[in-house]
Amino acid sequence: MRNDEVGDDAMNSYHQFREDIALLKSYGSNAYRFSISWPRVIPLGGRDDPINEKGLQFYSDLVDECISHGITPFPTLYHWDLPLALEQKYEGWSDTEQIVADFVRYADVLFARLGDRASTG
Repeated sequence: MRNDEVGDDAMNSYHQFREDIALLKSYGSNAYRFSISWPRVIPLGGRDDPINEKGLQFYSDLVDECISHGITPFPTLYHWDLPLALEQKYEGWSDTEQIVADFVRYADVLFARLGDRASTG
């Protein structure tokens, strides 16, 4: 089966975000809402787990690209992509106290890196 038959690359915004943002600008858009992948930023997801700097840099570059085109970035921090390690550890969101602590760390990482440039409104 060919890759174009299964949708594995679909939109491929990860590699084409600069072109995507330029296209939004050409349409007259002044805002862009996108989702941030928790597993891309902190693959294991936990509050003591390492940050994937390359993944975090992607979102920083995306925000900068939006701003350079006069487009306000509006990131969504969670869009149903719980890291697999946390899914397995807590069985989803069942251990609320623990997983909320993990999410707070994830959110703090994003606010520290993107909060001065991305809108929360």
